[in-house]
Amino acid sequence: MKVVPPKNDNGGKSFKAKPLLPLVPEEQPELDKSQTASFKLLSNPADPGSPQYYFTIPFLDGDDGPVRDVLTWIKNAEKVAQGLGIKDVKPRMELHKKTLRASALFAFQEAEREQTKILVEEVKKAVYDRTKGSDADKKAAVA
Repeated sequence: MKVVPPKNDNGGKSFKAKPLLPLVPEEQPELDKSQTASFKLLSNPADPGSPQYYFTIPFLDGDDGPVRDVLTWIKNAEKVAQGLGIKDVKPRMELHKKTLRASALFAFQEAEREQTKILVEEVKKAVYDRTKGSDADKKAAVA
């Protein structure tokens, strides 16, 4: 079966689908301070005396922005984490929350809550499986 995309948008006008990730990046508008977060990073996080520099990252708002914006945000968030010497998950999560806005922040927080629920259930199951004794003892361990 051959699938053919429509040649018009039901209004008689022809259209061409816009690529998700064009080869040539679109020109980005100039951002003001309310749309960015700045961080003071170390060029070598292992050495507190290493040269410092400022790095600015645009907030990711998730309002149907181009795919390139998301990929750039991931790369920039990783740069900031490395420059601040952040290796643990919890501080990285907080860093991400500081650079997200609107629907992107909401989606991130929902995913975090869902992951927390899954981890709690796994811990409860592990405690239940490892508890020795009667069934009543196992149920008390899970609660």
